[in-house]
Amino acid sequence: MMPINNEFISSYLDELDETITENIKIYDLNISDALNLALEKDIYRQLCFNPSASLNTNVKSMMTGDWENSTIESFNILKNIILDIFNIYINHDTRKFCIDVMWGSVYRSGGYTQWHDHIGSAISFVYFLKAPENSSTLDMLFWGKRNGNFDKGIVRVKPKVGRLIIFPSSVKHKVDPYYGKENRITIAGDINLLLTM
Repeated sequence: MMPINNEFISSYLDELDETITENIKIYDLNISDALNLALEKDIYRQLCFNPSASLNTNVKSMMTGDWENSTIESFNILKNIILDIFNIYINHDTRKFCIDVMWGSVYRSGGYTQWHDHIGSAISFVYFLKAPENSSTLDMLFWGKRNGNFDKGIVRVKPKVGRLIIFPSSVKHKVDPYYGKENRITIAGDINLLLTM
């Protein structure tokens, strides 16, 4: 494990903000400005500027490549923070989990993401790194219990800097076209059981 730069660390879990359903959860994190700035700079360095890069995916914005084996400090610090929060999400399960894919998306004006899911993974997440005013919501189809009753519908999660959403990978989600002057930036990924030999 690489050494952690202390200026990036803060008490990152402010509180459990809201439980939307039993399986879709929102956490508002108190990530330091230094880490968020480092993540933003590293995302711009890693962007795939190939115009066809996102044409073959459901994400119609600029995307980085996968950071699975990244040696970039900011990405690895965020991975560790997300895994710590995930441990709360799964109620401190003793099994070992890992983030096996993680990427950044930069939405310029007109950028969007089509309905999709992450079937093939167990749990997925989205972290809002930059959320300009009037940013498009993260829309999620859900079914399950909400307020003690079985329910289904669309949950619209308002973007907020530092907001982390953790949800089952089978949940379909999308982002409507974003129209703004500043870029909307997210980091997303998938978490799976770590298989050891």
